[in-house]
Amino acid sequence: MEQDLSVECGLLDSYPAPNPDRSAYGLPRIYLPRRRLWMQLDAATEEVSLTVLAGPNGSGKTLGVRGWLTLTKRQQIERGEIVWVNADAGLRAERLAAILDGSAPQSLRRLVVIDSAERLPGQTVRMIQQRLDRSPATMRLLLITRHDLPLDHLAAESLGHFIRLPGTLLRLESGEAAELIAGHARTSDPEVIGPIEEAADGWAAAVVIAARVVGAATEPTAVARRMRHDRRTLADQVAGQVMATLSSRTRHLLLCVAGEEFVSRELAAHLTGDSDAGTLLDDLVDTGMLVTPLDDAIPMSTDQAFAGAPSQLFRIHPLLAEVARRRYLRDDEEVRAAREAVLRAVRIDLGAGSVDRALDRVLAIGAVDASTDIVSRHGTELVARGSGAAVLEFARRNPDVVLSTPATWFPLMLERWISGDIEQAVRWLKQLRQRGGGRDADPAENACLHLLLAHLGLESMDVAVGNATQLLLALDAPVTTTILDNVGNRSSAPPADGPMRPVVPLLLTLVGSAQNWLGGLEEARVNLAAAAEFCRRQGFALTGAEATAHLALTEYMVGDGPAAIKLAEEALQALDNLSADRRGYLRSAATLAAHLARSVDVPWMEPGEVDQPDGVIHPGHLSQRFWFRVCNQRSILRSCVPAEANRMLTTPVDLPVRQLPRHLQIAGSVEDGLLCVLGQDTEHLSRSEARLRSLGASAKADLLAGLRADMTGDRVKAISLFHSAAEDRTPMANVRALALTAQAQLVHSRGDRAAALDLMSMAAAASAGRRDAVPFVGWSRHGSPIRTLLRELIQLSEPSVWYLPWLEEVSAAVTTGAGVPPTFADRAGASADPIVAPAGPPLSTREYDVLRLLARGATYDDISAELFLSRNTIKTHVSRLYVKLGASSRSEALAMARSLYLI
Repeated sequence: MEQDLSVECGLLDSYPAPNPDRSAYGLPRIYLPRRRLWMQLDAATEEVSLTVLAGPNGSGKTLGVRGWLTLTKRQQIERGEIVWVNADAGLRAERLAAILDGSAPQSLRRLVVIDSAERLPGQTVRMIQQRLDRSPATMRLLLITRHDLPLDHLAAESLGHFIRLPGTLLRLESGEAAELIAGHARTSDPEVIGPIEEAADGWAAAVVIAARVVGAATEPTAVARRMRHDRRTLADQVAGQVMATLSSRTRHLLLCVAGEEFVSRELAAHLTGDSDAGTLLDDLVDTGMLVTPLDDAIPMSTDQAFAGAPSQLFRIHPLLAEVARRRYLRDDEEVRAAREAVLRAVRIDLGAGSVDRALDRVLAIGAVDASTDIVSRHGTELVARGSGAAVLEFARRNPDVVLSTPATWFPLMLERWISGDIEQAVRWLKQLRQRGGGRDADPAENACLHLLLAHLGLESMDVAVGNATQLLLALDAPVTTTILDNVGNRSSAPPADGPMRPVVPLLLTLVGSAQNWLGGLEEARVNLAAAAEFCRRQGFALTGAEATAHLALTEYMVGDGPAAIKLAEEALQALDNLSADRRGYLRSAATLAAHLARSVDVPWMEPGEVDQPDGVIHPGHLSQRFWFRVCNQRSILRSCVPAEANRMLTTPVDLPVRQLPRHLQIAGSVEDGLLCVLGQDTEHLSRSEARLRSLGASAKADLLAGLRADMTGDRVKAISLFHSAAEDRTPMANVRALALTAQAQLVHSRGDRAAALDLMSMAAAASAGRRDAVPFVGWSRHGSPIRTLLRELIQLSEPSVWYLPWLEEVSAAVTTGAGVPPTFADRAGASADPIVAPAGPPLSTREYDVLRLLARGATYDDISAELFLSRNTIKTHVSRLYVKLGASSRSEALAMARSLYLI
């Protein structure tokens, strides 16, 4: 039998004997061996670290690879040398790393096959990229995907570590298509096979569906001939006929699960009301009717940790699902029965509190009234859970219904806000505000409206926060309101134990974000933590990720860098499991917080070592927009671009509000001042000092004055000013630790070693908990080298001193006696003259943004989408740029901008 199957499959002599029982391994009874594909897979997976097999729906990727493994690789599978994993949101980076690093017998690299790789979380894709770049020898991976993944593979491909198998391998050759058609249509008549081949165009799924339709026809030749001349898509042609080839129970099953890409036996029974629906799925698998089991029918590994998707899960092929969905266009008895069965199942789910897939299911069956009711009642919860795409799809399909149903406006506005479509969000915000006085208006939703408008600079932030906190107290939500209490007492409601409406944690998040902006960091910390906890308990994943991202930035601002990194990673992990953050605003916010915390920690970050904030900052995330500028300033320190440093000092922060709140003005002035010190720009340093004094931040102003005195060689004055600055106790910028170390350098240079080491001890204690190493990079130019002080303090410290490990880390990272990074400090210290960049024309913030995007090669439409401006407005900015730069074309303008160090 095995020999017969080898001949039938046309296997090479070198292949191991295949297992004859195909159905035991998830292969249909009628199965076509893909010999060309198998030969390429053999060669690729033996030689390279990463193989990608990409092909569209219906190309036969999964069954092709599954057959290759089950029919030719049984011995390797049984030895544990091959692992099959079905990708989903749970296949996180650490789990895949464990699978890749699992030891195979004889120290072989295990081949890991990942099906549906397009579903991999972003974090996992980044881990694959990192291994491909840095340690390709630790990976032997085959990705099966519907489309190319965001992997930069050019270098790896040139080194022989990466190969992408061409999509042409997946197209059926004439002989292969004829064999498959003959099996399903039960005829070898060329008058039947030829037209089907032409209509299917070499794609396996289309061949199967068309062949089954023709095989069930009383006049197969006539049906096939019509396919040849019909200009409609194959799905349109066979939508009715393919369903007619199935039993009534199977048709009912397919109609009920038409909106599901993956379905379990239990879900099929639930949606159909048929307890034997699982058996019908098995029959579809067995006949090759585009249903694939994903329950690890191939026993690739005995280790349960490597199991892929949940047990007894099936994938309904998109082409078959589309055929079933088009059946709903005919309102007959079968369609009505399927619709009623799905509605019954959805009502049961909603009664049990399960709303995640309810809207998708009623949309799939075209139940407009039911979908309107779900959006009206549960739309905000769907958005909070990360299922806002279904709300948007409802609005796209039913615009007239939306306009006549005000209860749907708030969830739709919220979905647009989170997606960053500010123009549409503001449109709905204004409509909701006009309706705000109505009897049916929700007070919590109204409070959210005013906060969102305040985040855009369209209303007063203080008033919006005050009204929202009073409402939250009335709702018994645990909100902290110290920022509004002139007496300074903290008032909060007791924690709520029961379920909470999804608008409440959303309101808490907005209040916390606003308090962060206004300077109430402790209050923001408490409220955002409460919002994140409520979201975690109730499954509001998207709102929880937003609250956690804001909380991460708040923790950084209060001086807890390790907590900021941990929270940012939690937010990124939650976002990896969601598809709602389509433009990357929340991911960028979380990445920004982690990047800020890591930028002051040791070991110093190298370019490309960690995720970089990509500048996709939500227009309503005010604090993030400010801190993104700070992040850019710190990047300048690492990239050593003096002219860019000068430009940053004169570029205002792009915000929708008139001015920064006081605490951020102070933080920005300190950051600007430190940048001036590294560039020896005493003029701008004096301006930053004056700004701080005008804001009442005398200790921080003394720090900059002390650094300026040190630059001019006045050590006595500098010591006095640093002593005054060390009295600062605010967490932002860790001015106290920086003043202590600079003072210690100068005191040590005057011979008072004991006093200098005491100052260094205090600085270490002030910075160890927050892991801020910036104070130890050597800010004094006329004091002793910071490396000397660190070495002496470590030698004299008792082993039991709690901050000693931190000092040792800092000492190992400080490679020179001057600032961060050492290359910039060396360059800045090589000349006593301030850095001077060529004088360029004054550009507005928006003009500079347009110039930056032009330099990236962006089109007018790209710039319009990025900056939320109309195409005509972009053209006006470009024209002004040309005039200011004296250019007549894009290339001339960019060349002039580069010569002036504008880009």
